[in-house]
Amino acid sequence: MEPVKFNLTSMRLWLLVMGVVYPLGMLILTGYLSSGPLALGPALAALALTWILFITMWDRLSLYLQYAWLLALLALLLFKQDWLAIALVVGAWLLLEWRVRRNVGQPGLDLASPCPRRLFVGQGGHSRLVNYHGLKAPTQAYALDLTVIDALGRRTSGFSLFPRPLTAYHSFGQPVLSPIDGIVLNCENRLPDQPIGSTDPQRPLGNYVLMRSAARPEVHLLVAHLQQGSVAVRPGQEVRVGDYLGRIGNSGNTSEPHIHLHAERAINGQWQAVPITINGKRLRRNSIIPGRPAPLFPA
Repeated sequence: MEPVKFNLTSMRLWLLVMGVVYPLGMLILTGYLSSGPLALGPALAALALTWILFITMWDRLSLYLQYAWLLALLALLLFKQDWLAIALVVGAWLLLEWRVRRNVGQPGLDLASPCPRRLFVGQGGHSRLVNYHGLKAPTQAYALDLTVIDALGRRTSGFSLFPRPLTAYHSFGQPVLSPIDGIVLNCENRLPDQPIGSTDPQRPLGNYVLMRSAARPEVHLLVAHLQQGSVAVRPGQEVRVGDYLGRIGNSGNTSEPHIHLHAERAINGQWQAVPITINGKRLRRNSIIPGRPAPLFPA
């Protein structure tokens, strides 16, 4: 494994955000450091919850920090006895959970977990608030981006938040298993893994496996950004849930190693996005898929 370098710039940025911006913002949003027109505590506290639970990608430092900030927000509101703000925070939480996990009126494709490791949902949910894929391509409106995390809720080892070595990311090289029973329609295996900071927009999928679902033959499932040379299936091959497909890589138009999943079907000659669930659960950004956490200190 390559040595993990301490990325001082990225660490300073996150320490500034977590140590200064978040605390000051929390005090302002709950009315402790504001008065007059800025004293919009109830509405802004609900906005703070939205940012904490739905927008911030917490695997950068630790997934579990989101709960610390949520408890801090509620503690400040309870101490101030701002019951309206508390009601709005709880209401906003329930509304947003419904919004990003709602049934969209068409049957979805249920998947098994594509990796035996514990997975974090970086992009996912039925809203562009928590899933940017729909902005790029309508057929990816319900796509999921999944990263492997350790027991501390981090996606990388060492002290750097954005390390350069691909091997510093827990996801890189982890096995990818078939999440459905189906038939392989197409695959790619030869494209290089991109260094951190580089992407391949001309071949955005990178190395991939495209499958037709056996349960719903009209639905195709794509598994993308696999490691170069790791794809172990071929077109026409039947696969079952849990069969080895390849390894997580950083090929294609991707910023760091992760698994990309999306499903689509053709209706009247037009490809449309199909909602996907994993083990029967609708997922959104910051959701967790159970599995074995990555080692804190990889060998």
